[in-house]
Order: sequence, then C-alpha cells, then structure tokens
Amino acid sequence: MGGVYKEVGDHDQSIASFRLSVAMFQEAGYRTGELRALSGLGEVYFVVERYDEALSCYRACLDGDAGSGGAFTGNRCLAGDGAGMSGARSVGRSGGVFLP
Repeated sequence: MGGVYKEVGDHDQSIASFRLSVAMFQEAGYRTGELRALSGLGEVYFVVERYDEALSCYRACLDGDAGSGGAFTGNRCLAGDGAGMSGARSVGRSGGVFLP
C-alpha cells in the first residue's frame, strides 16, 4: 500500500504504511519483505527531500542484504530517481541509485 499512496501523492500515509510493513516483516522474519519495505520507505523519503532519512533506509537495506549474500541489491535496493543524491556512484536502468 505504501507504493500506492506514494503514487497518488499521499506521502505521509505512504511513509506510515512502509514503516508498518518494515515492522511487520521484521516480526514475521521475512527478510525480503523487510528489505523491499525499507527500499520503498527510502524512495518516499527521497521524493519528499528527506535525504538523511532516505540514505539511512538505503543503507539499512544494503546492510541487510549483505547478510543474505546480496541477492536483493541488484534488483530492488535504492529505487529512488537518483536526482540530487550527492555521493551517488551511478544510476541504474530503473533509476536506482547506487552509493559508493
């Protein structure tokens, strides 16, 4: 639901939804869901120019992915649009930002 709220411009509700998703996935032990929710939360924070919080989510996503052998990173982590991210190494085909 967080992604739907983001698409319609209800960023506050999107943030709340992604935060709830992160907590629920953590409680359930579903790591992939947690990483996807963190990535989505980071994307919303990026859109609303809360860059420090976006970066925190992206880093948590990458740190969490490192423990799973990196299978998630190539597909989904850091799915922001890449505009204005200082220190970004590159922007992927889908607009994902990859940090150094």
